[in-house]
Amino acid sequence: MNKRFSLLIIAALLFNSAFSSDLACSFKPGNFVWHCSNNSPAISMAPGQSGEITINCCYTGPGIDDTDEFGLIIEKFDNLTKMIQLEDYSWINETSIYPATQFITGIDYPSTINPNVDIPIVIHFSLPIENELYKPDTTLEARADFKLNGGTGFILNNAIKPRIIIPSSWQPPLLVTMMIFAEENPLILGGFGALILAVCAFLLFSKRVTNKE
Repeated sequence: MNKRFSLLIIAALLFNSAFSSDLACSFKPGNFVWHCSNNSPAISMAPGQSGEITINCCYTGPGIDDTDEFGLIIEKFDNLTKMIQLEDYSWINETSIYPATQFITGIDYPSTINPNVDIPIVIHFSLPIENELYKPDTTLEARADFKLNGGTGFILNNAIKPRIIIPSSWQPPLLVTMMIFAEENPLILGGFGALILAVCAFLLFSKRVTNKE
């Protein structure tokens, strides 16, 4: 009974360790593959805050060992245009916008990459206090391509698209709210401004009449 119970515990631990790992090199495919543990990581941040996302990447494949070294290039994109073929075999340009890329303040990564070992890459973000993109419970996407020089003249690319989630509880400052209202309702704001000018003019005229008396 005790032996069977011990085997069950060991099996449960092995199962848990196999499926809880977020390391990129927890599996080794047969072909040359440059892969990461999460290609679309997310972080919840409020305007005015800073934060970071860490993911693990790995280069695996036959015929390479831990002593080989490869170069890594990281390129950020605010937008990216690519050709898309339609069902009628015609081609169009499709542009993707990545507004949160402007909030990436730095990316930490090693200058050289060793295969078959996890490579931690840290993406740093900083949100200014005010920005027209901010809305409660909004997701803003960034993009950074991790390009690995495979050593034989070919470049392996891995597109990472981090997401910044503005908390649903966040509310814009009063001044920002007034500016947004003014942009969306110029006629109402103009009428309100004219009313204020009329009241001020009336008060000024009344004061002059009172002084003359």
